Parts: sequence; structure tokens; C-alpha cells
Amino acid sequence: TALKITQKLDSLALGIAKDNSIAAIDEAAATQKAAIDACEHLSDDEKTALNNAIDNAAAAAKNSITNADTVEKVNTEKQSGLDNLSLVHTKADATDAINKKLSDTQTAIDQMTNLTEDEKTSYKQAADASAATAKEAVSNATSSVEIASAKDAGIANLELNKSRAETVDEINRKLSETIAAIDALEHLNSEGKAAQKAAAQGAADIAKAAVPNAGSDDLAGILESLEAALKEATD
Repeated sequence: TALKITQKLDSLALGIAKDNSIAAIDEAAATQKAAIDACEHLSDDEKTALNNAIDNAAAAAKNSITNADTVEKVNTEKQSGLDNLSLVHTKADATDAINKKLSDTQTAIDQMTNLTEDEKTSYKQAADASAATAKEAVSNATSSVEIASAKDAGIANLELNKSRAETVDEINRKLSETIAAIDALEHLNSEGKAAQKAAAQGAADIAKAAVPNAGSDDLAGILESLEAALKEATD
């Protein structure tokens, strides 16, 4: 009968739609995994976790497609699956960008010639913590907008970590120059030089103590205040 023919055609169309949709999911998953593997700044563990997330998203999509009972539902589940796969790829790119910024930040800190080893370690650990927080936010994000926000915040915090380290580097440089200038003063005896150097050291210590909690707009002010305090200490 006509009804049976229509039902058979509908069933055939549904089967074709499912096969095509599952193939599309498989193709997208393979493409996304290749892109993740090509990310230069992801660790092997991060690549494994993200590839596993791709596998899970693909499996969930294919299961939903298989269970769909209309072509329309098949298409909806396919698009949802493709969106979820794209989201994992976006998370991979964001994590890769954070890791690159972290590496660049730590390299910059290592090259600062006026930081002590302890100061370098401290600011690199702060950078590690900023990156870890950002990557956790990326991992927990549920939309591309949230991922972009988490990535941008992480990169901004890493830039702030670097700026703070640069400020301490400059504080140490100014202190070193001031102490050298004090030592060169011929009219001061050793007690007078020691007193001025202690005052200069105290000013530098106060300035450095303000840096870890300072925002990017505050760092220049810390250096300006230090300049005035060092001048006062050596007058």
C-alpha cells in the first residue's frame, strides 16, 4: 500500500541521515584530534585529556543520533555533536595559548638580571598559579564566550606577573645604584654610609612588599614613590 511505501521510504531516509551524520561526527572528531595533536604548547597529558574529551563527545553524539527517530532529530543531534567537538578544540587552543604565554613569561623572568634566585622562583611560581587557574576555568567553560574570557583573563594575569617581576627587578637596580652612589660619597664616614644604605634598603623593602598585590596601574606609582624615598634616604 501507499502507506507502507511511505513508511519504508521514511525509514530509508532516516537510516541514510543517521549514516551520514555519524560519518560527519567521525570526520570532525578526526580533524579536531589532529588539530589538538598539532598544538605546540600542550603537554602530552593535556593532549591525551583533550583527545579523550573528543572521543567522549563523539560517542555521545553518535549515540544520540542512533536513538533519534526522525530526520529532523538526527540533524539536531548531529549539529549539537559538531558544536561540542568544536568546543573541545576551542578549549585546546585556549590552553595552548595560556601555556605559550606562561613559557614566555617565565623566560622573561629568568632573564631579569637584578632579581635574586628566590625572587625569580617566587614570580615564576605566581605565573604557574595564574596559568593553572586560567586553564581550570577554560576546562570548566561551557561556551566559546566563556573560554575566550578565561583565556584572556589568564593571559592578562600572566602579563601582570611579568610586570610585577619587572618592577622588582627595577627596584633592585635602583637600590644597587643608590648604594653604589652612597659608597662613592667622600664626605661620609662609614657610620653615615651605613645609615643611608639602611634607609635605602628599607625604602626598597617597602616598595617590594607592595608589588605582589599591586595592579598594573599601580606599579609605576610604586617606582615613583621609591625614587622619592631613595632621594630622601640619601639627602
